[in-house]
Parts: sequence; C-alpha cells; structure tokens
Amino acid sequence: MANLQLAITAFGGPETLKLQTTDIPVPADNQVLVKVAYAGVNPIDAKTRAGLGWGAEKIKDSLPWVPGFDAAGIVAQDAGEFTAGDRVVGRIVEGGGYGQYLCADKSALARVPDSVPLEIAATFPVAG
Repeated sequence: MANLQLAITAFGGPETLKLQTTDIPVPADNQVLVKVAYAGVNPIDAKTRAGLGWGAEKIKDSLPWVPGFDAAGIVAQDAGEFTAGDRVVGRIVEGGGYGQYLCADKSALARVPDSVPLEIAATFPVAG
C-alpha cells in the first residue's frame, strides 16, 4: 500500500510543497502507526517550509520532508496501550501530519474522546 504525502522539496514559498508517494511507514517498538484524518496548519509549518527556525535547521539535510506537527487520526494497528481503531491526537515533532500515515512516539499521543471531532482535536497540540 502507498502513503500519499505533501512534502517540502526545497525551502521557499508554498510552491515548494509537492505530492509524493512513499511506502506506509513501519513503527518502531515505541511508536504507533496512525492513519491521519486531519492535520493542523500552524505558523511553525510555514516557517519550516520557508527555511526559518528550529524546524528548518533540524530538517535542512533531509529534504524532501513531510510537515505537519499537529495530527489527529485513527490507530492503524495494535501497539501496546493503543488498539487499532483508537482515535488519537498528537504533537508530532518529527512531522508527518501532511501524509496519509505517520509513525508517532507513544508518548506524543493522547486518546480523543468520542464527543470531540477529530478535525477539532487536530488544532490543539501546538496551537492550543
């Protein structure tokens, strides 16, 4: 299966964001595979894309790179205390929210109550 992502291909304006297809990532022991439903769009995403700040410094040698520090979605496979189907949100410092799937550290995720829409939950980790 493929993982469609919107990636920063070079530092600059929005035109540097390009679609790419990769394999679905494989989580490490301390990670959870999440099928992304919504990603927040924050100033840090725009600054990183423009080549500014700590985010850009961290990824400057790793382009193309998939932004998206806020993401909400559904756990895709059992991972310790998380069960496939759990609704989760996280501040993903590794990025990846602008993709269909991402791997996140278990410690970066929180369950989302059924009463909270995922599109609302995705706005909280950084901006909230």
